[in-house]
Amino acid sequence: MLAPAPRSATGYRRYSETTVEELRFIRKAQASAAPLLVLLTVSAAQARAEYGLLLAFAFGVGRGLPFLIVGLFAGLMMRFASLARWRRPLQIVSGCALLTVAVYYVRAFATLL
Repeated sequence: MLAPAPRSATGYRRYSETTVEELRFIRKAQASAAPLLVLLTVSAAQARAEYGLLLAFAFGVGRGLPFLIVGLFAGLMMRFASLARWRRPLQIVSGCALLTVAVYYVRAFATLL
């Protein structure tokens, strides 16, 4: 909990720079934690642990879906690439796609810090 901020002569609150940074972090963290809190609330309201487990599994699959799609696509392309000259370029392209997805998630989570 944040300490009460002093007020100016006109009645406005005067927050310190560290308090403002804390509030920004809390706001960003709420955006990433909100789906998990909704899952917990729904499963608690249903009072069924297996329902909560199913919701958490579906949430996890949804978060990892870009990695699954890129990985499956890369694997399929390697099977269909019967010509040896296409094998290395396909490996490079699929590796870059995986790195792009990874960079996206690193940037998304880095904004929370």
